Amino acid sequence: MASQEMVGQEMASLEMAAMTGGVDFCVLSYNRLDDLKRCLAGVEQAMSEGDRVIVVDNGSTDGSREYLAGYAARNPVCTVVETTENLGVAGGRNAAYRLVRGEFLINLDDDSIPPPDIVARTREAFARFPKAGVIAYRIVHPETGDVQNDNGPHAVEVGNFHGAGYAIDRRTLQSIGLLDETCWFAAEEIEYSIRLRRAGSTVMFVPEIVVLHNSRRRTGEHRLKTERMWAYNFSRVSFAYFPLKTAFVFVMRQFGIEIPLGWRRGGVAHWLRLLKAMVSGAIDGRRSHVALPPDVLAFYLSPDTRPDVGNVPFRTKLAQRLAKAFPRAA
Repeated sequence: MASQEMVGQEMASLEMAAMTGGVDFCVLSYNRLDDLKRCLAGVEQAMSEGDRVIVVDNGSTDGSREYLAGYAARNPVCTVVETTENLGVAGGRNAAYRLVRGEFLINLDDDSIPPPDIVARTREAFARFPKAGVIAYRIVHPETGDVQNDNGPHAVEVGNFHGAGYAIDRRTLQSIGLLDETCWFAAEEIEYSIRLRRAGSTVMFVPEIVVLHNSRRRTGEHRLKTERMWAYNFSRVSFAYFPLKTAFVFVMRQFGIEIPLGWRRGGVAHWLRLLKAMVSGAIDGRRSHVALPPDVLAFYLSPDTRPDVGNVPFRTKLAQRLAKAFPRAA
């Protein structure tokens, strides 16, 4: 894919600053000032000497920029990057990743709160799993306790990671490159996971490291817009990497339910836009198709790989839901 080559070459050509031995916390912020304050308070509790925090304000208009200017003035270990416009999720994160110089980076959303011992636990995880280029944290809602990426109770290789909290080894960032900025919203994690595994590395889900994520349900036109962007990017990434038939099956498994739901939520206009986004994504992805090595393809085809990226058959999902709804009496 042209975008993959671009981000990879850019990162490889950068003369990154000498490694400091500390850790970089990278926070992406957009119009959530109260959450941002809680996030930075958590980061302060987790930081030690030599660590830094890089905050990218992605075009906020709610007073976040003014707050961050004062925060950085009081905290010399904080670097603030102000974008002139909203660069999207991948573009905003990349603005921070270009500045990292620690041994690894810890990525957080502005509505995420890390545990105080996240640095030590992450360093232990990278040492325990030397093949891992990304450590995926367990993401939990602070109020409901809902796990947003339930991949089981044990550390396991996964095919995707949750964007609200994860770590990337600095050497991995230099060799694999930046996130795919075509993913303005959604699917940048799975695209990076595939690229990572294609290069011989992996993503390790480590559930004992828990990041709180105060996510909120999207509503109205914002929800419809993000649904269309997700449909486009998931479809584009699927068709860019997987064989034609596999990509079609994965997209249908992911969006087979979304199409009728889209009709109900946004009417025929939204339904048509959702369908158009999926088709456009498939066309764009196929134009830049990259064949995966057999072992990588087998990993994503396995119904046991988590999280579900379209690899789990409908009948398995139905059986799992029925078993959960109607557990057998002991």
